[in-house]
Amino acid sequence: MATAAMVGCLLGDGPALILTPATLCQQWQVELKDKLGLPSAVWLSASKVWQDAGGHIIKTRGAEDIRRCPSQIGIVSTGLIVQGTAEARFLLERSFGTVILDEAHKARKSRGVAASGEPNRLLQFMLEIAPRATHLILGTATPVQTDVEELWDLLEVLNQGADHVLGRTLSNWRRPQAAIPILTGQKIIQDEAEAWNWLRNPLPARSENTLFDQIRGDLAIKPDHFYTDKPLTDLIRSLEWNCGTPSSAG
Repeated sequence: MATAAMVGCLLGDGPALILTPATLCQQWQVELKDKLGLPSAVWLSASKVWQDAGGHIIKTRGAEDIRRCPSQIGIVSTGLIVQGTAEARFLLERSFGTVILDEAHKARKSRGVAASGEPNRLLQFMLEIAPRATHLILGTATPVQTDVEELWDLLEVLNQGADHVLGRTLSNWRRPQAAIPILTGQKIIQDEAEAWNWLRNPLPARSENTLFDQIRGDLAIKPDHFYTDKPLTDLIRSLEWNCGTPSSAG
């Protein structure tokens, strides 16, 4: 993950923001310096200052200067987001080349019998900052804690501004209750129209399979588009023409 932040900075994509539990902030800073030779700064919320890799304190005007990291890589505690501090709101006012969330499984919706199903503060923050980042990395060794649907919370973050992940608003893939039975093999789709609805939103890149390459070519879908509203009949008609049997033939 740290290497990705370095590459993003070198490419000129913009500054990197690393979000990690408070107990790991110093560890991130030390490992960035010792293993990769990368300088970074840690935000010290109690005193509202930045601390560089040499331990030096960079004074600020207050919470708003969390937006002005003295290094290309800034490290901020996720506790600030969970607590709903002013710093969290200020971070949402700028854009980043790379945003890394460590211990990403902590960003999730409430679930259970009495749960509201609403995203917690960390997940809501990530949903808002994701479109403001060129690159987004979610790091966790345990993406699923108690419910496999928790994985969709993270996928939804990745899908912000990148709808090739789960698709647009009405995509079936954004509904875990519908997608999980298909992914686990509990449900086999037999109907062609239903299969097309699953396939077209999002439509995989042509490099994923020769089938997708053919579909994109037949329907003239641009490489950077991952959705089509064309009906299945258009695809069937195109395939018939390519096979030399146009549907209008007697």
